[in-house]
Amino acid sequence: MKALIWLSLILLVGCDANAPYRNDIGQTCSEHKSGCGSFLEHHKNYDLGFIEFTERGNDFHPENTAKLMDEIKKYAQDPGVAVIVFVHGWKNNASTENDNVKQFQQTLALVSSPRVIASRRLIGIYIGWRGESLSGWGVKELTFWDRKAVAEEVGRRGVTSAFLDLRSAIGEKNNSLLLITGHSFGAAVTLSALQSTLMERMRVAENGGELKPFSDGVVLLNPAIEANQGLILKESSMRIGYLDKPQPTMMYVLSSRADYATNRLFPLGQNLGVNLTWSHTVLQRNYYGFKYALSEMDLDNTTIGNYALFNTEYIKDQDTTQVEKLPPITALSEENMPKLGKWEFISYCVPKAKLATLKNNFTDRLPCFDQDPINFISVPASFIASHNDVFNSHVNAFIVSVVLKARFYNFDGAMTDRLKRVPAACRKGEQFDFEGCFNLYQPILEAMEQKNTQAN
Repeated sequence: MKALIWLSLILLVGCDANAPYRNDIGQTCSEHKSGCGSFLEHHKNYDLGFIEFTERGNDFHPENTAKLMDEIKKYAQDPGVAVIVFVHGWKNNASTENDNVKQFQQTLALVSSPRVIASRRLIGIYIGWRGESLSGWGVKELTFWDRKAVAEEVGRRGVTSAFLDLRSAIGEKNNSLLLITGHSFGAAVTLSALQSTLMERMRVAENGGELKPFSDGVVLLNPAIEANQGLILKESSMRIGYLDKPQPTMMYVLSSRADYATNRLFPLGQNLGVNLTWSHTVLQRNYYGFKYALSEMDLDNTTIGNYALFNTEYIKDQDTTQVEKLPPITALSEENMPKLGKWEFISYCVPKAKLATLKNNFTDRLPCFDQDPINFISVPASFIASHNDVFNSHVNAFIVSVVLKARFYNFDGAMTDRLKRVPAACRKGEQFDFEGCFNLYQPILEAMEQKNTQAN
């Protein structure tokens, strides 16, 4: 009976084929009526490659992927290549008509400026999967559960291999860089692909070894991932931070408090899915003398970026006329808060030495240390207005600053050479200045964004 219902829905509303949109022909493909294009686009100041995966996580065209890797290797050593990866989310694909594809193209056009990537060749990599399986009649929402499962499967299989190939193609200790971003269920793809690698590297650091980031930045934007998937990463991040030694940042999680999809729809979907099939308990945890009772149901119903106990940083409006209902989180200190444009940037992380004196402050979040390698950042509507508003100039400036911070610290050479790796505004003495870097690039990118909008 259930099969007949699904068959009737498919006949009425349409089914998006489990087939690629991108090939070496370009304009046409037999499985789709429209939206087909080349797996490698050459634009004025950048190239854009597409890697697409089946529902089981297999690369549709590994021979085309190999060509993309060769293209990256060609520029990796001289003058260097900047590779930006974007993994799309639910209700999207790699069609030429897809909004995510168009927005990623616009973003690449903006950051291709020499003021952002210097002399490097810019290559974007768009990771495509069947994020949209049904269309029409408002039934896309009914695909929440199976698309979530597919996203995690695709990540664990083919995307893991693709990320490793990209890391190898770019090489080490050169002028090239790699940034990986994932949005919504695309963040689930990204985390599924990288989680084992991240955990392995973080375990080394927990045991006193060197923490080696996988790339120059991993950024999850409005991730549709349950906090349960991130608990072991958060716990490892705390253990590394507690060592109280300088550490590189492994991953950034940016979630908007205005994101209706992850704040409202995700919990509903989880209640109708996971909570009907799994048995939950309450985890009793003791972190450095602070006791917590963590409900597995809450961990499953809340996304990794909206789970208040994970928060390490909090961006809020400086404009006091902006009325916002804030979550029950008490800042440790609001003195000398960095100003990112029109926003204040609050960190809840503290030096290990201060931990014992702040017992009353760790009641509504887990302990957080200055050297935690994973940042969970909550942002307001003015920074990310909605679930899909992840290509704006604020987000782009934040990501550019993330990459430059990594380029500054992930360098073994002399300090004089390290200082040359970033603009003067991005450093303060011999330290990286995130505030100065964001405030340098945000108005540049915003002006370019407005110019492009007017031109179109």
